[in-house]
Amino acid sequence: MLWIYVLLTTVGVVAIVPTVLRAIDGKPADTVTGIVGFVGLVSGLTGLFCRQVGVDSLATFVAAAALGLAAGALHPELLSMLRRDPTTPAPAMTAKKKTKVTHAED
Repeated sequence: MLWIYVLLTTVGVVAIVPTVLRAIDGKPADTVTGIVGFVGLVSGLTGLFCRQVGVDSLATFVAAAALGLAAGALHPELLSMLRRDPTTPAPAMTAKKKTKVTHAED
């Protein structure tokens, strides 16, 4: 049963990376791939955590399914927080000058 959670985590990571990168770039992301990615990632990680702690198999499956579906339902809001306007340039790393203050200024 452990391999199912490992497989879910792997599928989630593989599906979520392009979706998140497209959202960061401001391009439209595929909704189905995003849902599958979020559900798989959260379900797999929850299942692996519960199995490691020693929770019963049925309780592990129910917890993984519930949290995975909740993450899949939240995925549009999470992706919208990552989006930025593609017309604005990315923030550049600039060094700020410190102003020197002397005591002799009157």
